[in-house]
Amino acid sequence: MGFDRLFTRKNGGIAVIVLLGLLFIKSAYFVINEWERGILLRVWQLQDEIYTPGIHFKLPLLDTIKTLNIQTQKIEINADAASRDQQTVLITLALNYRLNPNAVGTIYQTIGLNEAVEFRIIGPAMQDSVKGWTAQFTAEQLITRRREVSDTISKSLRDRLERQGIEVVDVNIVNYSFSEEFNKAIEAKVKAEQEALAEKNRLERTKYEAQQAIERAKAQAESIRIQAEAIRAQWGAEYVQLQWINKRDGKLPQTMLDDGNGVILNLSPNQ
Repeated sequence: MGFDRLFTRKNGGIAVIVLLGLLFIKSAYFVINEWERGILLRVWQLQDEIYTPGIHFKLPLLDTIKTLNIQTQKIEINADAASRDQQTVLITLALNYRLNPNAVGTIYQTIGLNEAVEFRIIGPAMQDSVKGWTAQFTAEQLITRRREVSDTISKSLRDRLERQGIEVVDVNIVNYSFSEEFNKAIEAKVKAEQEALAEKNRLERTKYEAQQAIERAKAQAESIRIQAEAIRAQWGAEYVQLQWINKRDGKLPQTMLDDGNGVILNLSPNQ
């Protein structure tokens, strides 16, 4: 009985040793994914090497691995600002960025992991750029020159963030929100412009129709002139007499002037 207990303890001890060995082996390597870069802390001291995707080895218990995501990521913020003409505006700004793979060591040492980069660096930089550059444009220009405003903010962010190992991929102004009073003023202006355009179109149409009528009248007058010239040239008075005969209905006129004596004759058969 005692021997069995001894044997059981021995097997248990072997299992523990095997388990510890497996844990040791597992803790001696690490894997870096395609979208990551790794840095190594040896006894919490940052080492120079940056680890690329693949399997790597480390010293168990002494080494700690930190990974940073280097994929393109998006951050969106809302920033309150004031335009050059003192209009309050809420701007929604979206930024696509990625960490420079070769700078992850410095980024971790000076800033921290991805969450810290967004919270401590990118977010405040976006707020500052929006407020600073919005003040360079009037409220109306913010709307009509939206692409220019976006490009200006983008350049500002690139200059600021890339010095810290953060690459700016794209910057977009998602939305503007102005005060209710400003929105009403814009609506009134747009309505007035639309009404003015409609009135201009109406006047242009009237002018066009009047010109068309004039041209038709000119054409008709010219046609009459040409016909009159042709009549005078070819038939003269005979043509006029023929036209008078064609208009008669076959009946004699009821009265006729006697050109010789000035007597009016009544030709009606009932008289």
